[in-house]
Amino acid sequence: MISGIFTLAAFIGFLGVTWWAYTRHNRARFEQAALLPLTEDSEPSAPRPKAELPACCRETHA
Repeated sequence: MISGIFTLAAFIGFLGVTWWAYTRHNRARFEQAALLPLTEDSEPSAPRPKAELPACCRETHA
């Protein structure tokens, strides 16, 4: 009985999230987010100076 109630609650939750994802006011936001990996940065990111790196990531030469 408990497992049936849990299954029904999970299904209703799934339907709610699906409905939310496909509403019109979210479409533009999701389309913009889908294109994020394809956009190029205006400036390439510069490497961080060694002083900003954690001790475990700094190169040490003996």
